[in-house]
Amino acid sequence: DKKENKFVGFVKKHKKMSIFLGIILLFCLSLGGTLFYLDYTNPKEVKIPDLVGISKEEAKKIADDNKLIFNIEKEEHSGEVAEGYIISQDPEYVEDYSIKQGTTINVVVSLGIETTIVPKVEGSSKEDAIKALEDAKLKYEIVEETSKKIEEGYVIQQETASGETVYVGDTVVI
Repeated sequence: DKKENKFVGFVKKHKKMSIFLGIILLFCLSLGGTLFYLDYTNPKEVKIPDLVGISKEEAKKIADDNKLIFNIEKEEHSGEVAEGYIISQDPEYVEDYSIKQGTTINVVVSLGIETTIVPKVEGSSKEDAIKALEDAKLKYEIVEETSKKIEEGYVIQQETASGETVYVGDTVVI
């Protein structure tokens, strides 16, 4: 006496077709869920920023704004790049090249021009003076003079005073 539900009636009448439609519906739901999950968890792509030549603070801000990981790989002296500025980056900047958010960008930061302290070589033998200057990463120029008081092969005088701070590679006249 009770009227049968139309959906239930259709399923009872067409069992094979109902099973087929159920499988298709389950497949569509699974595919939609998978695509939603991948889109939600897969990081977006961003254009790789050019960090070379800018300060490390500004570079960190640019990396953070693009949701990239900023890592100072090392710091080294440079005569061409000012202290605190980026010398190089990895991955390198390529125009119109994209990377995924969360990628680490390793940078090398400049410590500026390297300095050294001039050693005291006055009164040392020529060989010891040359070794001391080379150890201090300095170049040297030797000017020969005669002296009645000091034995041959010893440094009488040095042009740059000992203890003075100079740039690596500068020349000290002895």
